[in-house]
Amino acid sequence: MGLGKGRKVPQSVKTQRKVDAAVEAALKQQNQAYVKVKVRDDIEIEQLRIELEKASKQPTQIIPDYTAGIFEEALHTGWIVKNWHTAWKWISTWAFGLIGYIAVFGIPQEILVLIPEAYQLKVIGLIALIGFVGRFINQSKSKPLPPASDTLKESADV
Repeated sequence: MGLGKGRKVPQSVKTQRKVDAAVEAALKQQNQAYVKVKVRDDIEIEQLRIELEKASKQPTQIIPDYTAGIFEEALHTGWIVKNWHTAWKWISTWAFGLIGYIAVFGIPQEILVLIPEAYQLKVIGLIALIGFVGRFINQSKSKPLPPASDTLKESADV
């Protein structure tokens, strides 16, 4: 062996060194990406924590949710009821609409003849009372009754 010549490095070792270097570079790049994501997440968590502290300091109006027949509390925000789109079905809406009609057009003579004279002046008050009471009636759609058994049908036929 001569002085200037050393042992040759096998090809598999050269390839392994290249693979190791590539893996190390990929791991370093992946680690940097994870660090960036963690920093971003930490910032977002801190912002959410600050928002939560602000929100917990503000009083919220919680009202019971009786419309569904469930006595759980629901957060109510805004001026309009949550089921406003069904208002046309409410007894109170019809009663107050009738009061408005009477205020603008008056009671038709055909109907006024049917009402005794002593009560003719109290019609609007009665309709307002019906509207007020109607506002407290549960007007949601009821579930259908279960089918009756044969024994109950037979006793009803007798």
